[in-house]
Amino acid sequence: MDDTTKAGFEKALKIPSFDVGVANLRGSDGNLVVNMDGITFLRFQTEADPRIWATNNVTGTYATDPTLGTRVRLTSSGALAGLTHTFEVRQWNAGGDNNWGAFLYRGNGDTGGTLTRSGIDAARAGTGYLPAGAAATIPITELRGGAAGNLSPGSSSASHPGGNSFAGTAAGTVR
Repeated sequence: MDDTTKAGFEKALKIPSFDVGVANLRGSDGNLVVNMDGITFLRFQTEADPRIWATNNVTGTYATDPTLGTRVRLTSSGALAGLTHTFEVRQWNAGGDNNWGAFLYRGNGDTGGTLTRSGIDAARAGTGYLPAGAAATIPITELRGGAAGNLSPGSSSASHPGGNSFAGTAAGTVR
C-alpha cells in the first residue's frame, strides 16, 4: 500500500499500519528450533514508536513432540538488537489436527532491546510522517503476543531439513 492508502486503512480500522523496522527472533532448546523472521513493527502515522508487531513467517523443526509449557529463549537480529524473549508452547497436537500454538513474552532473565528504524521510516522524520526530532532508535521493553500454525510430522521443508517441521504466523503488542 502507498502512504495515502495506509492512512485511510489506519483511520477506518484504528490499526497501526506504518512500518518502523523489521527484525528476526530465533532460538533452540536442543529439540525445538524456532524461527520468527520478518517481524514488522508498526506505528500509527502520527506517532513515533511502534504499537504492534506481526509476522507471517514462523517456521521451525522438532526432533520429538515438545510438551506443553516447553520454553525456548529467542534472540533478536536484524533491526532489533539485544532482545531475548520466551516462546512457550501452549498447544501441540501432532496426532490430531496438526495444530500448534505458543505465547511470546518477556520471561525471567529475558531482556529488552533497541529497534533501529527502517531506512524508509527514518528518511521521513520531520516530514509529517514522524514527529520532528524522532530518534533513530527506539527502546523495546517487551513484545507480548501469540503464534499459531500447522505441524508437518515426519516432513521436513527445504529451509528446515529434518524429521518434523512447523509453520505459522505471530502477532502482538509492543511496550
